Amino acid sequence: MKRFRWVLRLLGGAVALLAVAAGCGLVVLRSAWFREQVRARIVNTVETATGGRAEAGSFDFDWSRLRARIRNFTLHGTEPADRPPLFHAASVSVGLRLVSLWNRDVDIRYLEVAEPRMYLMLLSGGRTNIPEPKVKSPGKKDAIETVLALAIGRIDLTRGEIRIENRGATPFEIHGANLTSTLQFEAGGPRYRGTLAIHPLLVQAPGIADTPVALDVAVAMERDRITVESARLAAGDTEVRISGSLIHLAAPEASFRYQARITNQAAQRILRTRLLVSGTVELIGQGSWSDAASFRSEADLKAYGLEYRDSTVRLRNVEVAGRLRASAREVELSGVRLSGGLATPSGLAPLQAAVGSATVRGSDLELRGIDLSLAGGEFQGGAGLRALDRFTVAGTLAGFGARRVVALYSKAPLPWDGVVSGKLEGEGSLRRSEDLRASAELAIAPAPASAPVHGTIAARYDALGGVLDLGHSTIALPASRAEFSGALGRELRVHAETRDLADILPALGESPADFPVKLTSGAARFDGVVRGKLSSPRFSGHVTVGGFSWQGQAFDSLTADVAASADNVSARQVVLARDGWRAQGRVAVALSDWKAPGCSAVSGDLALHSMPLSDAARLLAVGQLPLSGSLDATAQLTGTAGDPRFDADIALAGGRLRDEPFDRLTGRVVSTGGAIEFEDGQITAGAKQVKLTGTYRHPAGAWDTGTLQFEAATNAMPVEQIQTVAALWPG
Repeated sequence: MKRFRWVLRLLGGAVALLAVAAGCGLVVLRSAWFREQVRARIVNTVETATGGRAEAGSFDFDWSRLRARIRNFTLHGTEPADRPPLFHAASVSVGLRLVSLWNRDVDIRYLEVAEPRMYLMLLSGGRTNIPEPKVKSPGKKDAIETVLALAIGRIDLTRGEIRIENRGATPFEIHGANLTSTLQFEAGGPRYRGTLAIHPLLVQAPGIADTPVALDVAVAMERDRITVESARLAAGDTEVRISGSLIHLAAPEASFRYQARITNQAAQRILRTRLLVSGTVELIGQGSWSDAASFRSEADLKAYGLEYRDSTVRLRNVEVAGRLRASAREVELSGVRLSGGLATPSGLAPLQAAVGSATVRGSDLELRGIDLSLAGGEFQGGAGLRALDRFTVAGTLAGFGARRVVALYSKAPLPWDGVVSGKLEGEGSLRRSEDLRASAELAIAPAPASAPVHGTIAARYDALGGVLDLGHSTIALPASRAEFSGALGRELRVHAETRDLADILPALGESPADFPVKLTSGAARFDGVVRGKLSSPRFSGHVTVGGFSWQGQAFDSLTADVAASADNVSARQVVLARDGWRAQGRVAVALSDWKAPGCSAVSGDLALHSMPLSDAARLLAVGQLPLSGSLDATAQLTGTAGDPRFDADIALAGGRLRDEPFDRLTGRVVSTGGAIEFEDGQITAGAKQVKLTGTYRHPAGAWDTGTLQFEAATNAMPVEQIQTVAALWPG
């Protein structure tokens, strides 16, 4: 029993002693003396590892957060005393994570360096102000000492600057995660050899896009030589691999090899602009550099899966290949071959192109030997861009098939074919659209196995003056002809005629089968003039159409004086004739930028002469009427395009109401939206007279269904003379 008590006392004393020791340890660890010892140890370790002279302003450690911080840390290299130090930071903070106290295993959660400043001197003989470490092993020239082995969860270098003597300073910030790094010193070189991996890394500096990348580097550094054994930058599907060396550091010379695969998405982030919808570019090349004037690089370029799209053009499945050469003076892409497809309503049209060379000098671009094949034809010429603004283009067209060109934008095929050739020239500014000037001299000749077609077009465009001068241009098609003289923007006279609208509708993007107007036995002709600015032209002229149909309704002729502008379209002295009857009058519709919304005001006058009522029913699509006769009417049109209204005086002669013949029916018809009112109606048949009024209510836009209410009063008439009564009660 006494022995058990003695053991308890011994254990209690040991616990008390450990508690006292722990308390003393905490006091010591938090003391200024201990912080000074740690600061001195850090300085000594850095000096031994680098061979430089280190200074640390102060050291403190936050036990609750396991955070160590050194203020005003400086590392001096071999630079003279009157030069800035090799490295200085306002503060260096390290966050720790205790893995195992027993094994003294500690992870670095983060490293934060505030205001890092690096000063690099390039001295004679290839030397720099980077010192050599003090860890050489005497007598062993092949000895390797590990100077550094790091694994850091997060790294942030903020408000930094790197300065190379006599070459200026570059500000930077670096943010990264999952950093691993090793640095060894080989005494036999002597050289440093190191590796660095950061996934991801974000570098912010002038000329570098804010794009996170994965970085893996293996590098060797020795006197007068830096060798990049391998370097890899990756961001998504984009990857760049580089290897090479830099020698003679006082007068540097570099040689390198590279492979790059750059996707469109990465290019958009780097260039901060959208050039393509999709695509990938690959480069494999090599280069050299000794100073700014002697940079050289050559690479094989291959691009595939490219897609370009804007409001009018879409290119798909484009592939490009060529040889890329770059120097301090220029960048040249030569032997360019391009293939792909131009999207059209009927599918992809094959596109082939070759460019002898594309050369960039500063902000100037020059394209020589352009050879573009599309729609069976070729464009050959050149183009240039000066100061990324002023552009020129000149070349010739040959062999372009009219039918294949129209098929690029219209589903309806041309019934004829022609070959277009000529020359084009243009110049202008990318920043000032009003500086554009262009000219074209084109000729159209008949294609093999096509009906004869001929034409000449001489056009000159001046955007500043807003003028498109067509000179005297003519186009003759199998069933059509057009002549132009003058200039849009001043005054252009137009004569156009056709016996078949299918000649021209496909070229306008319209299908002849779907077009509501067809020429059945006559021709359409327009003689007129176009005045005003190109942005707001005004058309006026005389239209004559003979033997045509509209939505299946046949007519003998139509003549009218027409006028149109962006805010109004009108037709005066309209005369429409069919099978002996005639309609004449005028109509006007207000427009808004060439469109007629439902609120557009409409107005007009109409007079009908001897029109069979059955024709009127077919034109209005109201079906079979129980009424017949020859119609004369005068009407006034008002309202809007979405709700037209009319007020008409009508006279119907020699007709029948069901089976009852009559001599004349007169009255007034007024449309009031969803209703048609018949006022002051009178029917006479010999001595018989009927006075009537009525209202027909119908759904909006539907004339053939509705309800009818009417009142009628007659004079005295024999019952047996009423055909309906006689049919019901014979005799």
